[in-house]
Amino acid sequence: LPGCLGRLQNPGHALEAGWFLLQYAAENDNKKIQRTAIEKFVELPYERGWDTDHGGLFYFLDVDGHCPTQWSMKLWWPHSEALVAFLMAYSQTKKPELLEKFFKVYEYTFSHVS
Repeated sequence: LPGCLGRLQNPGHALEAGWFLLQYAAENDNKKIQRTAIEKFVELPYERGWDTDHGGLFYFLDVDGHCPTQWSMKLWWPHSEALVAFLMAYSQTKKPELLEKFFKVYEYTFSHVS
């Protein structure tokens, strides 16, 4: 799509899809889907969506790095999706870095969202 609609990213929805895929992978013992879910639908949207200056996940992002004012919000639900996704990813893999990211999101969420 032309313009900003074609450049839109939504980290919260990607994280949500990630834990849906993790649930499917667990139910079907599918390590390939598990890997893809963690790498592409959990870690990547988190890395792109996390505000490195102030913490928290942005609601929307622009793939070209533009940041329209109305998109700089940090709503509660993308953080909830991240908490579920990282805890589920950790429970399936036991990789400590996934648990560390869970706690990073947890600390931000419970200190900024009421």
